[in-house]
Amino acid sequence: MDSSGSEKHWAKIPRRVVEHRMETADCLDGRLFWAAIWFSWCGPQPSEYCVLKDKKGWIKTDAKGDPIPAKLKDLRESLGLSPGMTGNVSRAAARLEAVGSIRFGDRISGSKRSKLLYIIKEPTSPDSSLESVVQTTLKVWHIGTKTICTDKFAHLDAASRTELEADLDDDSTAWLSDLKAVRTKADERVVQTLSRRGILIERSLKSKEAKSSSSLPSSNGHKPDVVEEEEETPLPKKETPTPTPPEPPVKAKDAEPVPTFDDFRREYPPSNLDPRSKPAFVKLKPREKIDCVKALPKYRASERWNAESGRFIPRASRFIAEEFWKFDPGPLLRPLSHSSKLASEDEVLEYLRKTKEVMR
Repeated sequence: MDSSGSEKHWAKIPRRVVEHRMETADCLDGRLFWAAIWFSWCGPQPSEYCVLKDKKGWIKTDAKGDPIPAKLKDLRESLGLSPGMTGNVSRAAARLEAVGSIRFGDRISGSKRSKLLYIIKEPTSPDSSLESVVQTTLKVWHIGTKTICTDKFAHLDAASRTELEADLDDDSTAWLSDLKAVRTKADERVVQTLSRRGILIERSLKSKEAKSSSSLPSSNGHKPDVVEEEEETPLPKKETPTPTPPEPPVKAKDAEPVPTFDDFRREYPPSNLDPRSKPAFVKLKPREKIDCVKALPKYRASERWNAESGRFIPRASRFIAEEFWKFDPGPLLRPLSHSSKLASEDEVLEYLRKTKEVMR
């Protein structure tokens, strides 16, 4: 007994229990308090105040052999909290000091603001107001890029705090709903993009999950009648082979590599390339890009493109936009005669024949 007549009771707690409470305490205040115990009283080498320790619990010392004091930053890092929680940890330490669980001593040598942190051996019984602060459970909302904790508005009265929490719950629900819609839309766009190129997406995963969830018993322990119908319908599908495996061989042409604009640029006469040719080429479908690049060697070898130093070669953007590549190169049209005489009947007929081929 002490001088006041009250008995002193001590408890020996295993080290693993302290580490477990550091991870699982109900609120940040509790986790910080157990971290302070780990850095001070916890063995195998205890200390009167919080000091740095290795993973096995041995105190770290400086060059002079003195224990290195632990700061709130060290306690925060031991709890796995990010630097963004520095303010929350400071406020939690202030609350623990207010209720008489810890106390700050002298300033740590070489530090501007950090002080020695002591665990109070004989804490006084806290009053009801301070006890309610410690017992408040930390609640966190993740909305968009923001993280909001209840300790940021602990100064509010109970009614305002309850109203604010309800508003944040609504905002969180709306955010999750919007996020789900964005993900669904993104999934649909990816499926459409891949399907245009002959790539099939396996969609059976969600259906399997739906069937497995529907086959679970209800809260009263009985399966609904609809479950029996859902279990019977997939049976015939398992007996017949699915049509998806043989489809890739049928679409062997789509497996041909799709050329890029660099491939087109290497084949097209450089002097006729223009800035609008790349956007025009990018807009083409994969099959059209293949046909467009394949047609270029034939055009480069044509008589019309090789005449008069490439005078009749169109701009690349026009070649793509007007779909020249879908047709064979046209013939080189020359004047009917260099003289002033009228052309013969054979020359007129040959000219009309070539003109018809070009217009075809």
